[in-house]
Amino acid sequence: MASTPIATVQKPRYTYRYEDPSMYILLGERAPLEMMQARPILYITIAVHSLMGEDAQSVFIESNIPIRNNPNDLRDGAAPDLCRSRNVNAPAIYNQTGYNLWEVGKPPEFVLEVASESTYENDLYEKPGIYADMGIDEYWMFDPTGGDLYGQALMGFKLVDGEYEAIEMTPNEHGLVSGYSEELGVNLCAVEESMREELLIIQPELMRVFEMDYNPTLLLLQNAETGDYILSFTGSNAALERAEAERRLAEEALADERAAREQAEARLRELEDRPPPQE
Repeated sequence: MASTPIATVQKPRYTYRYEDPSMYILLGERAPLEMMQARPILYITIAVHSLMGEDAQSVFIESNIPIRNNPNDLRDGAAPDLCRSRNVNAPAIYNQTGYNLWEVGKPPEFVLEVASESTYENDLYEKPGIYADMGIDEYWMFDPTGGDLYGQALMGFKLVDGEYEAIEMTPNEHGLVSGYSEELGVNLCAVEESMREELLIIQPELMRVFEMDYNPTLLLLQNAETGDYILSFTGSNAALERAEAERRLAEEALADERAAREQAEARLRELEDRPPPQE
């Protein structure tokens, strides 16, 4: 299948103001795009796990694991930010070097990519053909910048006769851009900053997600029947707590590094301001 774009994008508007990317966090500004992927991937992985029910042994859910379809060339494949596959031997896949179609016997039904500056072009131009050739039923793309990279915040595609067709995106009852995933049985929703205060009135527990994700646009899964957003992190609280602890430690280390650098710069200025010694 030819590699053709599935969306029209403009040049990203983001530019790096600092040589040290950590300055974005320390100064309360938007983080570099590579860091923007982590929180959406964490949320979607945990949320999709919560949909498994009691089928943990037969449902494989993983992020950034290579999916391969050529036993003669292990480089022939792609590693999505999230994949979900039902009716498989999940423990056996974890013991392999990746999700090898010739070993598993079927492709995943659902994959998701989260945009970053270094990967978004592959997501748009290369991976649709790769995933379609593998027979992956749904391909979703989420842009935490709100559309600077993909051209829009959220897109979904359904495999029809070997090619991807766009899944309809419409505002849900709360005004969020939303599309229905037949494979997951839920709505995927993009949450802009301007919508969060209203959503907290509807579902106050969302503060937990809003506090863990600093991106301009967030991704939420919504129960299509009840309208509730999925926050069932049963069995995954440890992962969230560990991620939060790691984030706090990283920010503390960066703050210490910045303070040391400022102290050194102040000392240098002090030395420069001293009058030269008299002969």
